[in-house]
Amino acid sequence: MRRYNLLLLCILLALLSCNKEEDKLPDWSKVSAKMNEKSWSAVALAFFNNDETVPKISIMATVINKFGYSTEELYFDNIPLEIGCHKLSRWMPGLMDDTIYSSYATMMDDVLGDRFVVCEEEKNFIILTAIDTINMKFCGYFQVIFIRDVNDNVTDANLPDTIRFTEGKFCITKHDEKYLQN
Repeated sequence: MRRYNLLLLCILLALLSCNKEEDKLPDWSKVSAKMNEKSWSAVALAFFNNDETVPKISIMATVINKFGYSTEELYFDNIPLEIGCHKLSRWMPGLMDDTIYSSYATMMDDVLGDRFVVCEEEKNFIILTAIDTINMKFCGYFQVIFIRDVNDNVTDANLPDTIRFTEGKFCITKHDEKYLQN
């Protein structure tokens, strides 16, 4: 009987502790674009690095399937927290901290699939049009063209070699990095 009461108490405490306001996951923001001329949308989070003279933000947009698994990830990093247009480059190991870059990858049940890098010959940019520092909300537009990463094994041969994101727009709320940790 004593074991039963202890188990019941542990379950009750666990249920009550789930209602803490600070433990709730944030509302996800949205990113949308045309991907190879078809409508595309994802949920997104923004994070910022305030260690620099000019704070910088990162945006992670993720497509999640009906089972809750990530199937695609679009990432932007080192974006200065300033209104204006910023050129996007490809990520390379050993990049200088001030390089603004993007990457795209497919996922299969949260396992990395095919990787794509920015095609440097195309016009790739991200524009911040609104910054609300009180509510920590960032809005803007983007265009980025990706090609298959030649250093990556092809996982899905049915995917095109070029992924074009055009007419991209976002309005994202900044969240703490604790939401990325399990």
